[in-house]
Amino acid sequence: MLTRSICRAIGLHNLARILYWISLLLLLLGIWILIDPNQRTIGQTVQVYITLVAFEVYMWLLLLLARWQISRALSSDAARSGVFALVLVGFVFIALNELYMASQYLAYGLSGLIVISTLAKLFAAQRWMQFPLPGPILASCCLWILMLALPAPLLSAYTEKDSTQHSLAYLFCWLVTLIVVGHLILVRWQMFRDRQKVVQPLGQWWVPWILSAVFLVLTVAQMYSVMWAVGLNWAQWYFSPVFLAVGVVVVLLSHTRNSRKFLAWGTLCLAILHVVKFYHLPIPSDLPADWQERISAFTYYPFQAYGLFTCILLALGSLLTNQMGLFTIALLLPASLGMTKASQHVWHWQYGKGIIMLLGAFTLLGFGAVLQWLQENHRRLNLWLFPGSDDPSSATTPTGGVDNGAQTSPIFVEDIP
Repeated sequence: MLTRSICRAIGLHNLARILYWISLLLLLLGIWILIDPNQRTIGQTVQVYITLVAFEVYMWLLLLLARWQISRALSSDAARSGVFALVLVGFVFIALNELYMASQYLAYGLSGLIVISTLAKLFAAQRWMQFPLPGPILASCCLWILMLALPAPLLSAYTEKDSTQHSLAYLFCWLVTLIVVGHLILVRWQMFRDRQKVVQPLGQWWVPWILSAVFLVLTVAQMYSVMWAVGLNWAQWYFSPVFLAVGVVVVLLSHTRNSRKFLAWGTLCLAILHVVKFYHLPIPSDLPADWQERISAFTYYPFQAYGLFTCILLALGSLLTNQMGLFTIALLLPASLGMTKASQHVWHWQYGKGIIMLLGAFTLLGFGAVLQWLQENHRRLNLWLFPGSDDPSSATTPTGGVDNGAQTSPIFVEDIP
């Protein structure tokens, strides 16, 4: 009786949703116990195989559950099941990292199979959930799946102290950055869909973008996981260009849609804070010696190097999306840096101080002329809007009579040209 009362109070659907969350948490907790990275035993692979099989079976069950929920018009529940399956894709590749520590050749083969299985689940999900992905978004998701699988075999092929391994880790962060920058083309594609008034899947334009965003988060998490698994001596500023590119793409997407601008600029500000917080971290000594001097420009001078990088991305995106206001903002930092550098060179020149004085004289002359021009145009505007307002002969009383006091006022007499 108590169980029935609880079910009636909560509702069977709500109770089922609670059970889904508990099931997912139990799955992740069980996987953590099976392959605890802090209790790693070199050579043991049984727990990794159990983990991979459990993840694969669970994801297919989630997709089948979503298919049934769609057939019963439980759209929100189906979307939740799809998101669960999508997040578990990242955990599959993170679990596979442990296999690279024990048997690389087996890991290479399983990694290929998991990529094929993930692509199959992606195509099955959009058919079963009646959620056809637009072509560009689908291509983006397929690319992110390949990026999920790439860092583990790439970095585990070298020893821990190998400079090539560290170089690849740093370059891989820039590769992810370039892929994020490529999403500026998708922003322009979104503008085209908006003009064509294409009906968006599930009624919201941003729904397909969720997949790319989740895959990006999973890729960054995989990069962190792989670097930690192989014992890489990396620095947090490796990921700064990735976050800056994400901020620029979000800002451009919000401006083209004219929505959520505050949230978009907040995202870019968080990326800038990441740069400011971690730029002082030292350059890993395991990087090639000839790289360290070049990379130091991005770490020790972040406002110039990363700032110019952000401005270039913003300018490029604004030209692609015809956002000239953002293009002006993108030019502010390069223009100010250029003027600062130029003024420094002129100041240290033999005749620099004299040149600066001359420029100041011409600038003040022009500024004064502009002020008078504005004042005169303001007076002409008043005469055009209110003809005769400054003419004392036309000043009348509210009843239409002539205001003689206004005629004899010395103030008005002096104002007559």
